[in-house]
Order: sequence, then C-alpha cells, then structure tokens
Amino acid sequence: MPNAVTLPQYFKNNGYFTQSIGKIFHGGGKPSQDPVSWSIKPQYDTTRDPKTRYALPKNLKGTGLKRSASESADVSDDAYIDGIVANAAVKALREMSNREQPFFLAVGFRKPHLPFNAPRKYWDLYERNNIPMPGNARHPKEAPELATRSWMELEGYADIPKNGKLSHGKIRELRHGYYSCVSYIDTQVGRLLNALERNELTEKTIVMIYGDHGFHLGEQGLWTKANNFELSTRVPLIISLPNYSGARSNALVELVDVYPSLCEAVELPIPHKLEGTSFLPIIKNPNQPWKNAVFSQYPRSLKGHRHSKHGDIMGYALRTERYRYVEWQDWKSKDIVARELYDFKDDPFEISNVAGEEKNRPVIVELSERMARGWQSVLPDKE
Repeated sequence: MPNAVTLPQYFKNNGYFTQSIGKIFHGGGKPSQDPVSWSIKPQYDTTRDPKTRYALPKNLKGTGLKRSASESADVSDDAYIDGIVANAAVKALREMSNREQPFFLAVGFRKPHLPFNAPRKYWDLYERNNIPMPGNARHPKEAPELATRSWMELEGYADIPKNGKLSHGKIRELRHGYYSCVSYIDTQVGRLLNALERNELTEKTIVMIYGDHGFHLGEQGLWTKANNFELSTRVPLIISLPNYSGARSNALVELVDVYPSLCEAVELPIPHKLEGTSFLPIIKNPNQPWKNAVFSQYPRSLKGHRHSKHGDIMGYALRTERYRYVEWQDWKSKDIVARELYDFKDDPFEISNVAGEEKNRPVIVELSERMARGWQSVLPDKE
C-alpha cells in the first residue's frame, strides 16, 4: 500500500518534527524505508554489521547474521546496537527540548529478539537454575500441524540443532538470555525516561511502549513467534499521558488501535480509513465495556516452513475474553481446512484444542459468525 499515510507521516503532515531511531519499519532494504514519514534521515533503521550484534571474538569470527543464539559479554551497553540507539535517542531528546515545534520520536529497540545477546551484568541479575523450564512444553492436543509448524527462526543459529531438539541446558541458556535481554532493554527505556525528566519534557510528552509480537520460549513446544497462539500475539502495551494517573485495564485492544489513540491524545482528527479504534476512553474509565473480540492472522504454505506474502492457507484468529478461535482457510477457495478452539476458563495455557468436541459446536458457530462479520462488529458503543 504505497499511498498509505503512516502514523509518523500523519504527524509530520500536521506540523510535527518526526524522527526515527532504530528498528521502526520492519525488514531490511526498501521495506524499512519510508522517507516521507520523517523530517530527517532515520538512524540505525537497518544494520547488518556483526560488530553491533556480537561482541565475543568467537562470534565476530563467524559468518552470516546468525552465529550463536545467545551471548554474555563483559562489555558496556553501547557495545550492542540497542545501547547505540539509546545514546542517539537521548541526544535527540536533548535537541528536541530546544525546539518550539512539537515532536514525534520513534525509538525501535531490537531486543529481546534473537540472538539473545546482552552485557554480562544483565545475565548476572538471574540465577539460571532458578529460571523455570517451560511448563507446557508439548504441542497442544488435537492442534492441526498448520498451527504448530516451526518458522525455523531459532534453528538458523550456529549452536542450535537443525532438527530443533534442544537439551535442557540449552533451553535454560536461551530462557536466561531472553530474561537478560528484557532487563537490558528495561535499562535503555529507563535512560530515555530519565532524559525526558532531565530536559523538562515529562509533563508535556506522551510515552508509549509496546512490542510488535510476543514470544515462545519452549511453551507449547514452540520457539520464537510466527503463529496465532496467545504467547505470540499478546504484547506489552504501556502508555503515559500527562495529567492522567496510572491505571490498569483488562480491556481487549490491538496494535491497530495505537494510531487513532495517539491522534486523539494530541487532538488531531482521526483518519477515516483506519481499522483501529482509539482506546483513550478506557484510559479515562478503565472499567467501561469495550471491544468484545480482537483479531490476528498468520499464513502458512502447503509445503515448507516459510511462505510468500499471504501463503497458501491463512490462519485467522479471534480472541475474546474467554476463547481463542482459529480458522485455517484455503486462500483461493476460502474453504476451512482446520479449526482451533481454546477455552481460557479451563485451559489458560492453550494446552488442548477443543474445537472437535460436540459440546462446543454452538460456541464454534457463534465465533465463526462473529469472525465473518469482521472487526467493525466488535467495537464498543460510543459513550
């Protein structure tokens, strides 16, 4: 959609100075570029330099992007790309504090994505043997193969078996690495918040922190993402608005809601073609009724682990407060080739697909109809 107006482009068109630091638009090369979105050239949007990914000599001597799947090195935070990005963002905030023009700053940290590389001090925060092993390490019962197929992302690293079978020691190492990377990024976020305070921007700046996908660390017999399960599609979402006290909400929201929410927060008109809805009302009243479902989708090819564009089969997922319902549809014929149903009331970890149980037929019919009606049918009533 080359003519789509991105979120930063919309802010730029409405008088904001927009700047990108780090991984914002996904991918390498052209997919990561969108010059019309930014007031100045993006920094560190793509990086293939192994010296910003790895620090240990054994990994720097390797070849390709995927060397060891984790690394603990006695180095400073800015030995890796995310520390470099944080430095640039701190500098940008200092410069923006001197501008009269309002700003939109996008900062994209790559961790806790693979490889799980972080300075040793963050590894030292955790005792590896105290990190629990995945509690439900088998594929869900009765789940179709389409749902549990590996994306082969982890298996591409030099120290990971090609068949994906990991020793207990390697599982603990990877989980330890993930925890360490989360703490590494927590620190970088803290540096940005401190920079806001130092430059007297806190009281007039909206801050939003979120991820682009969840992650499996051996749960359900899966690693990384690329599926329609809860652990891959649920992400952190934290927003700080001036003059609002902190509150939590269990309302169902989606990443497509970020665009209209930020528009409403700064009193810009919300573009008509967006598929999201502003969640500002639940910030003001966290307990009010909200969307009754949210959506995600992920494709599969008939053969192999990777797919091109929409793939041969598309998995459409509907998440309600109680259920996750998935339809795997043939892209051409639209025939449903498999279904999944997980009942969070009885099965919070999605251990058993109960779509085939007779007692759940009415639920399947209802959720299938709701999915067919689309995202507009689940929106909350406007107060």
